[in-house]
Amino acid sequence: VTTIGNHPTAIRSREEALALPGVGKALADKVLEMVEGGSIRKVQEICSTEQAKVLSLFSGVWGAGPATAQAWWARGRRSLEYLQEETLTRQQEVGLRLYEDLNTRMTRAEAGELAALVQEEAELVRPGVEVTACGSYRRGLDTCGDLDVLLSHPDPEHQELLGPLLARLR
Repeated sequence: VTTIGNHPTAIRSREEALALPGVGKALADKVLEMVEGGSIRKVQEICSTEQAKVLSLFSGVWGAGPATAQAWWARGRRSLEYLQEETLTRQQEVGLRLYEDLNTRMTRAEAGELAALVQEEAELVRPGVEVTACGSYRRGLDTCGDLDVLLSHPDPEHQELLGPLLARLR
């Protein structure tokens, strides 16, 4: 799979796939299926199961990873509503309460406004601070799942910034 992913051009046939090192007949057949139909039937079948859908839903809870999602599934949970019966961490409680908001991408404009707000508040805590929006915003994407910011200051003398800034933003 890595060989195929790193190939400099699109692979257009089973024979092209077979010519690559480490690609056997079974993988070449899947490449052909992808080339001809745009997807792989077995993958679609697996991804469309109730379990896959529920695990994906649970993985969207902030603070819940794949192991937690699987444990909730194993205990018979099938919707976010029933997670309230679970003993959740503080982070998971917030993630469940704000599920829709945390799983909705914001516009680039909204992310820019948030970055400006962080800059404004950071300046009040420590004049001269530099705030750089990173991640999907810096890459120029139209929407952002979150806002990553880098805080720096030209003065090498260390002073506390993050704690007071977070308190102001709260």
